[in-house]
Amino acid sequence: MKFLVLVLFILVIACGQQTHEPGDGHPQKAEIRQALVEMLSASTDPFLIVEELKTERFIQFYNDNGRILIDLPEDAVAPDRRGIARDFFKKHGIPMEETQDIDPRSGESFVNRSWTTTFPPDEADRVVDIALGALFEVHGMSNATLLTLTRGWE
Repeated sequence: MKFLVLVLFILVIACGQQTHEPGDGHPQKAEIRQALVEMLSASTDPFLIVEELKTERFIQFYNDNGRILIDLPEDAVAPDRRGIARDFFKKHGIPMEETQDIDPRSGESFVNRSWTTTFPPDEADRVVDIALGALFEVHGMSNATLLTLTRGWE
């Protein structure tokens, strides 16, 4: 009996040590990573938007002086999923930033709230995992969802 308990304990420990990222196995993971790398060398409109067209749920990136800026505006997240977003981004060390903006149509000032930070280029794999995680965990998409990539430089 003690032997069986010991074997079960070892199995539980071993299973707990495995890491699984939300984007593991997504068919477009390599394509998104390649687009981020290309974005870093783009001189015109160096941005990338990864989205699901039907729902218009997205996450966006920008080349910020050779670093990958990841950004998800709060108003792009369904109100009932904002708590999930807050917890998800906190887990990944991505803060909520507030900036004062002006609506180009109305000229009115407003506060833009967004989960955003930058990563060095050598962390592109981590950025892709976070982005896919945001799409699946925050927006509630399935890991099989086909995504559209909008490359600003093309």
